[in-house]
This record gives sequence, C-alpha cells and structure tokens, in this order.
Amino acid sequence: MNSMFNTPFTVKLARTLWLNAYRAQITDASGEYCATLRLFPQIPLDRQDVPENAPEAKLYLVILVEDAPMLTDDNLVSFETPVSVVVMEELGKLGMYPDSCQFVYPNLMTELEQPIQQ
Repeated sequence: MNSMFNTPFTVKLARTLWLNAYRAQITDASGEYCATLRLFPQIPLDRQDVPENAPEAKLYLVILVEDAPMLTDDNLVSFETPVSVVVMEELGKLGMYPDSCQFVYPNLMTELEQPIQQ
C-alpha cells in the first residue's frame, strides 16, 4: 500500500452530546473517506482554581481514532501529521488553540493480541 495519502485532508466537525467532545470525519483531496475521529480538547483550569505554585497548563487535544481503514504502520506519520494540522485549524475556528495533540488508537490492543508471526 502507498504510504502517502491524497492530501490535503479536509475535516467535517460535529459537536456531540458531551461538553468539549467532537466527532470529526476526515476526507482526502478527492473527497474520499479516510477516518472518523473523536476529539477531546483538554482545557486547563482557570488559574484562580489551582494553587499558586501550580505549573501553567496549556490546552492540548486528544484525538481518538475510531476508524481509519487505510492506516498502517507504514503510513502512520503521513496520516497523523496532516490530520493534526487540519483538526487543530478547525478547532481554532471555535476559539480553541491547542498547544499539541496526542493520537490514541483503541484498536491497538486487538492488534497486539494477534499471534506474532515469525
């Protein structure tokens, strides 16, 4: 499989029934489906709500990859890099500017449970 995706990606963002949780659909430059994500902005507490000596916390984003059928070990970076850019730009339109993001793959345990082929 080709390790590069047909970028640029576009993102369609939808609010969910939970506070600060979003669902995102990622499509490629041809409009083809690439992934479904759940986005969880981690918003720091107000400074007045933490001890004086607490370190400064910055907004960051957890991206849970629910479905990405074309994703493989070989194209992980070529997926995460442009996806993080378009997702963070989209959140910027909502007034959220994450300092960084972290991808989470809940199906990883399923993959790890598979027998190792020699």
